[in-house]
Amino acid sequence: MTMLTETFQLSLFPKSQTGQVVNVASVPQRSPFRYPGGKTWLVPIARKWLSEQPKQPKELIEPFAGGAIIGLTAAFEGLAQHITLVELDEDVAPYGKQFWKVITNCLHNKL
Repeated sequence: MTMLTETFQLSLFPKSQTGQVVNVASVPQRSPFRYPGGKTWLVPIARKWLSEQPKQPKELIEPFAGGAIIGLTAAFEGLAQHITLVELDEDVAPYGKQFWKVITNCLHNKL
């Protein structure tokens, strides 16, 4: 008897969207940092994907956060209950944990 195993993975980029060009100037800039090769182009796609989930995600984890444009957009727009930013490269986020503690405390107090 042969057992078939099916792998299922949700696509973040539907085939109809992969060819779309995003004008990054039209995306609200939530991050104080700018990085060449940043994820600003991904904001409209991530926003759409998060808002179309049947339930609001309990947590959004942004690995390689850099300027954290995805996580900050999700926080500002209430697209997830909790946001975790992960950036291990101290050269990318030179002020590290202290900077993000100030930012998240200000956001938390604002909300």
